[in-house]
Amino acid sequence: MAARTGLLAFPNELLFQILDHVHDGGQDTDSVHAVIRTCKALKPMAEACLYSSITLLKRSQLKPLTACLEADPVRKTYIRDLQLPWSTRLYEFGESAPLDLCSLPGLTSFVSESPFCNAHYRYQEDRVEDWINVMESYLRGFERASLLSNSGTLGERPLKNLRHLTLHWTGGDDGGRTERFWPITPSCPVFLMPSLHSLEISCVYIKSSVPGESKSNWAAEILPFARRTNLKSLIITRGGIPAEALLAILALPKALETFILREAVPHRESGPGSVATEQMDIFQQAIAQQSETLKMLHIQRNRRSSTQRQLSIDLSGFQSLSEFHVGPYISDRVFVWKLSDPMPPMLTRLRLMECFVPDMAYWHQFRSDVLLDDLVGLARVRNAAVHLDIVLRKVVTMGNWRHGLRDIGEDFRARYLASGEQLESSPPPEATAQPRLRFFTVGRSGYSPPYLYHERSPRSTLFYDSSNPRGFVDNDDDDDSSSFVVNFDAADMLVEVD
Repeated sequence: MAARTGLLAFPNELLFQILDHVHDGGQDTDSVHAVIRTCKALKPMAEACLYSSITLLKRSQLKPLTACLEADPVRKTYIRDLQLPWSTRLYEFGESAPLDLCSLPGLTSFVSESPFCNAHYRYQEDRVEDWINVMESYLRGFERASLLSNSGTLGERPLKNLRHLTLHWTGGDDGGRTERFWPITPSCPVFLMPSLHSLEISCVYIKSSVPGESKSNWAAEILPFARRTNLKSLIITRGGIPAEALLAILALPKALETFILREAVPHRESGPGSVATEQMDIFQQAIAQQSETLKMLHIQRNRRSSTQRQLSIDLSGFQSLSEFHVGPYISDRVFVWKLSDPMPPMLTRLRLMECFVPDMAYWHQFRSDVLLDDLVGLARVRNAAVHLDIVLRKVVTMGNWRHGLRDIGEDFRARYLASGEQLESSPPPEATAQPRLRFFTVGRSGYSPPYLYHERSPRSTLFYDSSNPRGFVDNDDDDDSSSFVVNFDAADMLVEVD
C-alpha cells in the first residue's frame, strides 16, 4: 500500500475535525459536497460530516434524504443530530413518509415540531390526519426503545444512543381546527426511554386515558420502572398535568437535576385537579422524590387555576437546589407563593415571575414570603453571589417608581452585606461575591412560544440591574423607556391561548 501523502498524511481524526470545521454546523454544505465529488479517500469522512447534523424545514425534503439513505445504508449510521422544526409558512404537505428513527443507530438528538404548533387558522381535515399519522409513527418508535418494549437489554434496544428529545407537537382535529394540546398518559414511552438524558415536551395534556383507547391502569403499568431511567432534565412547556400523574412521572428518573413545569390546560379540561399545583400536598410529594439531586426547579402556574389561596412550598430537603424560578408570583394583587422555613442551603438564584411593580411595602412582603434574608445570609457565609430576578408583567411609567426601585436595590445590597454579621458563621475575610438584583419587563404576546423555527423572536427588556453603577440600564435617566434588550427565557412570555 502506497504511503499517504499531502493532506491525507494527517490522522483520520484530524481530517474529520477539519471537515467538520469546513461544514460549520451545516452552514457550508457546498464545500463538503465538493470534497465528496473530488476525493475518493476523503469521501467516507466527508459524508460522515455531512450527515452528522441534519435540519429540515419542509416535509418535501424528507423524500430526497430517504433516497440518499437507502442508496447507501451506511449513511444512516452517520446521523447524530436530526431536527425537524417544521416552519408554519414553509411546510409542504405531501406523501413523504416519516423517517424510521429506529433505523438510525447513532442518533443522539431529535427535535420534532408540528406544522400547526403556532397556527390559529383552519386546516383541511386530511392534512390534520396526516400530521397525526406522523406523530403516531414516531411514538411507535419511542415505544420500541422504551422499557415497555421486550427488546431485550439496554445495549440491544433501538435508539440506545438517543440522549436529547424535544417534541413540540399538537393534537388532532377539533371541528376543522387543530387541537392545541396532544393527549398522552403517564405511561407514554417518552417518559420510559432508559438512555434519554433530556426530554422537552410542549402543548401536552396528560390524562388517565386518551381518545380512542380504553382506560388503562397506568399507575400499575409504570410502577415496576421506578428509578430506572437516566433522565437528567425534564421540561414541560404549556402542560396540563394532574398531581397524581406528576407523582408517577417523577418517580421514574434515577437522579433528575432539572425540572421545569409551565402549566397550561385546555378550557374544556380546566377545573379542580386539572393541574398539579391545584393539589399542593401531592405536588410536594412528587418533586420531593428528586430532592437529593434536583439543582434547578422552575414552576409557572396556570393563571386559570381555580385555587386563589396562597401556596406554600417546602424546599428545605432539597440539598442540591441552587436555582428556583416561580410564577406568577403576584396575581390580582395576591401573593401566590410562599417558601417554608428553612431555606434550601445551596440556593443562590431566585426568579419571581409575573409581578406587579413593587414599592417598599411590597418589597418587605417579598422578603418575608421568599425568606430573602435567610437566602442572602446563607450565601454570604459561603461567599456565594445571590441573584434575584423579578419579572414584571408591566411597567407603570408614572410617579416616582424609579426612585422606589433604587431604594429596593440599595436595601437588597445592604441586607446582603450585613447578613454575615447576624449569623453564627462569619463570611471568610477574603469574601468578594456581590449580590445582584434585576428587574425585567416582558411584553405580552398573542402567540404561544416556543417557536423552534424562529419566525418570531420573543424579546424581553432588562431595565434595572443593581450591578450597573447607574442602576437603570438605559441611557437617559429622564426617559421612562428602557433600551437595553437582553436574551431571556421565551417562556416568560407565555399567554393562555388555546
